[in-house]
Amino acid sequence: MREISAQSQYCGQNDLRAHFGLGDATTVQSISVEWPSGATEGFDNVSGDQFINITEGEGLKVGSFQTETKDLIIYPNPAKEVLNIKSKSQVQIASVKVYTVSGQLAMSIMGTNQTATIDVSGLAAGQYFLRIHSDQGSHQAKFTKE
Repeated sequence: MREISAQSQYCGQNDLRAHFGLGDATTVQSISVEWPSGATEGFDNVSGDQFINITEGEGLKVGSFQTETKDLIIYPNPAKEVLNIKSKSQVQIASVKVYTVSGQLAMSIMGTNQTATIDVSGLAAGQYFLRIHSDQGSHQAKFTKE
């Protein structure tokens, strides 16, 4: 159990983030949050290697995602059947992972080079997050599936 509080001593301030190491695990089996209001929320099978934000009554949100990246073009947004990812420069895309707003891995595509076309027709309508790994680092973006 980790308790998160704003301060623990006079004129002190604590970090409002909790960091958890997973070792070799790739997912967190379950997260349970007991709020000061008395409410309890639980989340199962949350993907690791990410920042998440949990707000009482609003569920999990994958953190720090932006809608555009400086090196990649993602279109169309919203997408119905396919989502295209194209490099603005010579960025080599190594993998693309699609996550639901609750942090669940929805699909994973490996080795796409400079352009990726992702079939999103099998995804339910809603918001999704992309994590794109390339030779230039990691890129994040958000898209809507209609």
